[in-house]
Amino acid sequence: MRLVVHRPGAAVTGPQRAGAAAARWSFTPRQAQVLGLLMEGLTTRTIAAALAVAEKTVEVHLTAMFARAQVESRAELVAAVWRLG
Repeated sequence: MRLVVHRPGAAVTGPQRAGAAAARWSFTPRQAQVLGLLMEGLTTRTIAAALAVAEKTVEVHLTAMFARAQVESRAELVAAVWRLG
């Protein structure tokens, strides 16, 4: 599922917002990839398969991302990305 925000003149998808959020929170390139996939609503297992890494590796990235964004869960991280506007 892809989320699209409709605003006059442009539609912005979750993965597009992920890039801006990754820059703001100084995520690594791999963390930015994980965030983009997370914004598409993918599970840890699916993200791991898409990136050809172990699920534990995705969890390690998520934990580091939570710390940098000062959130405690996947849902809070996604909400924070959308709040960045």
